[in-house]
Amino acid sequence: MISLVESLSRRLGSILSRLPALVSLLVVTGCERASPRVYDISLVAEAPFEVKTAPVEAGTSALFEGLAWDVPQAWSDAPVGPMRLVVYTAVEGAVELSVSRFPGDVGGDLANINRWRRQLGLSPVLDLNSVDGLQAEQNGSIMAQRIELFTDASEGSSGMYMHWFNYQGYTWFFKANGTRKPLIEIRSDYDSWIQSINASAEGE
Repeated sequence: MISLVESLSRRLGSILSRLPALVSLLVVTGCERASPRVYDISLVAEAPFEVKTAPVEAGTSALFEGLAWDVPQAWSDAPVGPMRLVVYTAVEGAVELSVSRFPGDVGGDLANINRWRRQLGLSPVLDLNSVDGLQAEQNGSIMAQRIELFTDASEGSSGMYMHWFNYQGYTWFFKANGTRKPLIEIRSDYDSWIQSINASAEGE
């Protein structure tokens, strides 16, 4: 009987002596995590837009990769934001004007017009024949589209002027947005700005 007790005691002691090592092994094993999977997703980003000549401030001429325009003296420079090449303001900041460009046709004229309509809270149109005020314009070698959009006929209604065309594989957008009264005030300057766009200049 004593021999049996001594045998059990020795076995129990052996087990207890290995217990810390077993606990450590369990802790380490439980804390190990599977290595994370890394997915290589390449995002195609536009390279920084290269300014071919400077300055581009109001009252001067701007030249971007062979595309030039004159900036009305009454406009002021404003900080550029994402997807905008240049930004101007007019009528003490009541109107914001911008130039942007995107590869390809950006979904086409109908998709662009409906995007602008949604920005103003207007319902989309089903086809270009349903678009009021859409005009084609020829600026030298550039064939462009133009439209004016307003939420309603009141002076305080939100609106925008849009002028866009394809040039060297990109769609360029010349936009003015604000409310109706200040937009009407800058209409003459906006028209001069658009008419000054010249694609005959070669980027160097």
